[in-house]
Amino acid sequence: GNLSQAIENVLSVLLFYPDDEAAKRALNQYQAQLGEPRPGLGPREDIQRFILRSLGEKRQLYYAMEHLGTSFKDPDPWTPAALIPEALREKLREDQEKRPWDHEPPKPKPLTYWKDVLLLEGVTLTQDSRQLNGSERAVLDGLLTPAECGVLLQLAKDAAGAGARSGYRGRRSPHTPHERFEGLTVLKAAQLARA
Repeated sequence: GNLSQAIENVLSVLLFYPDDEAAKRALNQYQAQLGEPRPGLGPREDIQRFILRSLGEKRQLYYAMEHLGTSFKDPDPWTPAALIPEALREKLREDQEKRPWDHEPPKPKPLTYWKDVLLLEGVTLTQDSRQLNGSERAVLDGLLTPAECGVLLQLAKDAAGAGARSGYRGRRSPHTPHERFEGLTVLKAAQLARA
């Protein structure tokens, strides 16, 4: 219901994918609903900073790849082709064509994968990996007692607070407002669990 934020978010998406037709249609629709133009309305500043930093780092990595013989596999599909040096474009395209299995999604675990857990009394599989869109995901009812769930929830809250105190100053992840585990390491999690 917040058109200004919707426009900011669509403009932010267009920074990654400037030719995305669905985003362009959504932007036109939101602007028509908003009515009068707002001069200060643009992409989110944190997204702009992220893209500038990311593209700067990629320029350096591609330079090192081209001139120093280092390797770099760009994880982002939104990197502009113009950023990649001409000499590397053909080689990268050939590498992608040679390895089509990199683009296949992971296979969901079959129901039999969870059979040992399902043998436990009172445990039922509520959702499997196909329903949750991930190869290692499942929702199991009855696996933990309410008391054990409470302990895990408290540990998660303590870990979130510890992450905020360990140099992240309470900043949350840019993906959703609910992610606060940036400062949590395996060692810190073990220490919190023991405490």
